[in-house]
Amino acid sequence: MSTYTCVQCTQNSECNTGAGEVCLNNQCTTCVVQTWTFSNTATGRTGTIQTWTVPSDGTYRITAYGAQGAGTQGGKGVKMAGSFNLAQSTVINILVGQMGSSYTEPGEYADRYADGGGGGTFVVKQGATTVNDIYVIAGGGGGSRSTSSNNRHAVTAASGKDGVGGEYEYDPNYLKGGTSGSGGNRSRMSAGGGGFNGNGVDATNAVGGLSFLNGGTGGTANNIGYGGFGGGGGAHTSGGSSWGSSCGGGGGYSGGGGGHTVGGGGGSYNNGTNQENIGGNRSGHGYVEITRVCE
Repeated sequence: MSTYTCVQCTQNSECNTGAGEVCLNNQCTTCVVQTWTFSNTATGRTGTIQTWTVPSDGTYRITAYGAQGAGTQGGKGVKMAGSFNLAQSTVINILVGQMGSSYTEPGEYADRYADGGGGGTFVVKQGATTVNDIYVIAGGGGGSRSTSSNNRHAVTAASGKDGVGGEYEYDPNYLKGGTSGSGGNRSRMSAGGGGFNGNGVDATNAVGGLSFLNGGTGGTANNIGYGGFGGGGGAHTSGGSSWGSSCGGGGGYSGGGGGHTVGGGGGSYNNGTNQENIGGNRSGHGYVEITRVCE
């Protein structure tokens, strides 16, 4: 815990520097506000899981943003923030979600496209296997070029959103977002986003995003619409087909479902206190900020 004295000060030399005190806000204290930031390590479907070691016992505020899905109306990532009491030397793994990629058919089929899902952002204990090892997970948005459904945006709830549109709508399992950490389901040519422990479901010529526990790689789609790192689902297009466009689901705690018109946004998770969770909040790649809190 943070330790304070009653000594007022104007400079560090007036404090007990031998005990690690500094002058902060005109008061001697051993607590110094510090902030560490983490950005995407690459672009596309692959990246690097970063590590951070807690420097000292104390309260830390962790804020994570998921990545946006691909497409002109790609779903936005979610913001998840919470406070945590962390012990010195605890090692934390951080996967910052990355945007998916878009593809448009050339020539007469230029109205056909494939938009990959955005990756979720994961902040968890090293060696995480269960929800108790999660600090925060912020879902990524689904791929989309349509404003017809807000399902494209990532959500603060644990379950991923359903994809929208597709010839398999008669099957109740198709298009569905994942639940309880699973990956999202598929449409014909758009794959689901990966969850914490379950991969997104593969579609025709499109591969679902991998779960965080399986590395978080985004899905492929015949080199067309990649899902972003962090479990974004891949999306494929097939020229003259009447179902030629597709949108991958976003990655997250539970993956979003793939859809013909809109890929579903990923779900999220927060084990912190004093939470601030905002759905559909982030454009571009994901981001993480960790701040030492002086209380």
